[in-house]
Amino acid sequence: MIKTKLFREGQDMDEKNLRIYGVCGIISTLLITAANIVGALLRPGYSSVTQAISELIEAGAPNKILLDTMLFGFPCLSDPVFLWAA
Repeated sequence: MIKTKLFREGQDMDEKNLRIYGVCGIISTLLITAANIVGALLRPGYSSVTQAISELIEAGAPNKILLDTMLFGFPCLSDPVFLWAA
């Protein structure tokens, strides 16, 4: 079994947890990337070069509910890693 010391002295993370957090990190990255791509494709006139990503989910934006739903998964998947390390 691989033991990896992370963040604080004395905290060990076993291989199983390391894999779980790694998979969560990969999924959350894919999810936020997919939300940005889908939002850009569904918003007429949106340019990812000249406009901020936050404009995709501003109040009154088309497809806001869809993107909010997709983006909700990002902190759910990425926060456990940071909460464990705190």
